[in-house]
Amino acid sequence: MYAKKDQSVASFVESCVDIDEKIFRLTPLSDNSLFALNFYIFNLNLLGNRKLIEKDKYLMDGLLRNNIRKLKKKMSSEKRTLIYDKSFLQLLSFTLSSLKILNTIEKDPMPELTENIFKGVSIKSYLNNIGAFDGKPGSGNFAMFFAINLLHNKIYLNRKVENKIDEWVDLHLKAMNINGFFGCKFSNPFLQFQNGYHQYEILDFLNIDGIFWQKAADFVSKLSDKDGHFAPYPGGGGCYDYDAIFFLTSKFVNIQKFRKQLSITYKTILNEQNTDGGWCESKFIRPRSFKNHLKSINHIFKGDFISFLFKLKTNISIQRNKFNKLKTHWSIYSRGWNESDLWDTWFRNLLLEKINLVIYAEESNSFIKKKFINYPGIGYQRI
Repeated sequence: MYAKKDQSVASFVESCVDIDEKIFRLTPLSDNSLFALNFYIFNLNLLGNRKLIEKDKYLMDGLLRNNIRKLKKKMSSEKRTLIYDKSFLQLLSFTLSSLKILNTIEKDPMPELTENIFKGVSIKSYLNNIGAFDGKPGSGNFAMFFAINLLHNKIYLNRKVENKIDEWVDLHLKAMNINGFFGCKFSNPFLQFQNGYHQYEILDFLNIDGIFWQKAADFVSKLSDKDGHFAPYPGGGGCYDYDAIFFLTSKFVNIQKFRKQLSITYKTILNEQNTDGGWCESKFIRPRSFKNHLKSINHIFKGDFISFLFKLKTNISIQRNKFNKLKTHWSIYSRGWNESDLWDTWFRNLLLEKINLVIYAEESNSFIKKKFINYPGIGYQRI
């Protein structure tokens, strides 16, 4: 089953790309995207397709570097503050991960973009400004971007930033709530773990252990629906489900406690693969139908009172016409909820490989680990 899944995924991934024309799309129908090139590389790496990566590595390396430099020039001309611009910092982080996959980052770690971007910025002030310790939506991304930059400076530019890294860690550990996340312990539980996941990626990279890992995993596990999804709406969601599985498969937690839950999620995700070989955000939001509405109602009433309130609010909200399509800064094109795309395909496969690594081991662990990214941030796995 697993080999067939990989083969069909590869077909979908290739359908989004015209390498000769240097066109990379989020979906087969979308526009050319700076971000899609990264998602293409991430998918190839996760599929273990080193042959294709090696074949086009120098072409893709040049495009990656040109794309991020072009975006910086554009945003600088618009007087944008780069250290608070998610689009720029996200593309920069993705680009560095892609260069690591291509094995070209050591030759040119892009110091002109990474060495001084946070120069003179107080870590504590920055984290306070973005609302990291209040659990403000999106703050986890920015906190992770800052830490990635520090680690990049340490590992690839030989900068002495150990004290700053220690400060980043200490500030986060002291700010955790009883759930292992940030902000009010009674705030939106789905936002808590989805936002906090980004800081935990850094703690994982740094090999920082603590009881907070088990607290976070126990908290997340209670948000699972009967299908093994972890979103406030039915059908999961690429980010929600992967972020949750990241916690439940961590080496710092009692994985056996979640084994049954992980098995359910694994089988569900495999069964929800689209016929084109890719994965989508959710199959149960659009089109509107009696069957989908009934699934939403059943989903809302699964769980405790706190999660019930936020699931009710979310499911009512996404029925509005403004949410008929999913809009992101990755492309001009807005994709459908049930439309396969490179991002959700990568995240669904990351999830499957995480679970495969800890409870199925259908392939050797060393081979599975090579499919992840040995660079701090999303998709990292210690090799």
